[in-house]
Amino acid sequence: MEVFGGGAVATLEDFRYLELVRHGRKKVTRAAGVRTKDTVGEMQAFIDAVSGSSAIPISFEQIVWLYPGHTAIAEFMSDR
Repeated sequence: MEVFGGGAVATLEDFRYLELVRHGRKKVTRAAGVRTKDTVGEMQAFIDAVSGSSAIPISFEQIVWLYPGHTAIAEFMSDR
């Protein structure tokens, strides 16, 4: 999946790695361990994070950086 917005590109490949490119700089994050699409595990990670028993799985900086892209996608889809 690829997302474009605000001069940035995010590419998610098979839930194995995420490539972020912005201002000519590339950052690649690879998944540790075995690839899963385990919604139960995701829900448990969310519950652990909001209850304070573990760290939030995505940094605030990443949330802020990705927010304009999500907004642009939502606006684009609402115009269709």
